[in-house]
Amino acid sequence: MEDYNELISIVTASYNYENYIKETIESVLCQTYKNWELIIVDDGSKDNSLNVISEYCKKDERIKLYTHENNSNKGLAQTIQYGIKLSKGRYVAFLESDDTITPDYLEKKAKVISENPNTALVFNDVNIFGYEERVKGLEDYKRNHDKILSSLVFPTNILKDMRNINLLATFSAVMVKKDILETLDFNSPIKASLDWYLWFQVIQKNDVFYIDEMLTNWRMHEDSYSKELKRPDNKEILDSELLKNCFILYKNPIQRSIRNFLAYMVYLKKTCFKWHPKEKVLIIFGKQINY
Repeated sequence: MEDYNELISIVTASYNYENYIKETIESVLCQTYKNWELIIVDDGSKDNSLNVISEYCKKDERIKLYTHENNSNKGLAQTIQYGIKLSKGRYVAFLESDDTITPDYLEKKAKVISENPNTALVFNDVNIFGYEERVKGLEDYKRNHDKILSSLVFPTNILKDMRNINLLATFSAVMVKKDILETLDFNSPIKASLDWYLWFQVIQKNDVFYIDEMLTNWRMHEDSYSKELKRPDNKEILDSELLKNCFILYKNPIQRSIRNFLAYMVYLKKTCFKWHPKEKVLIIFGKQINY
């Protein structure tokens, strides 16, 4: 693009994906938008990932490899935070080390932020491929995802819609302003929902932009990170601390929707109040009351 040429940082958390990381890096090298840097932070891989990545670093100085101290394993949250800290771009795009992006991925997003400079987050549609059983298991999710997003006009706020479904399918579809990322709490009470936890914090105060094009190839396979960490369903999330941290952060109670209020009542009932009518016992915040 002639009218936008700011540096865009791409952050990739790498962990034991030597069989996929080549395709991931190659998809970045094929970008039509050239002003990028690829920050790869390896999270203690035990396979040949480091050697594979190092070879690419020698070929292109825009690709940079980092590890934690003593090549230790710190987990996804700390690995991503480290990558964000090392990045130099005003916007940070995420790319998981088993996914790929289309050649025009950065160009399309650069166009969006050029025309909408105040947009906090830009995301796109995804092509789900790979392990057939897992792809099939996401059909309903993808159908609902597409239906909701097709009804909205962007840029807009998606907080209301995100209460039911994570519309940002994968890290690899998301680009966020770095200064906003630096303010986020990465201590998700549910590790497998780190992305949901982060995006909720962003959309509470900011509009986002959706590109209705499959610019990300989201790979499904049996040994993926999201399979190792059992991803909770909506009910589990509502019953967890995630609700308390994400759904009811409004300072002004008037701003809370009826839906939030009802969800919070469910949360309180399950975590704070327990009633056993047959035994005539009421438990409030762990204290038993006989009546």
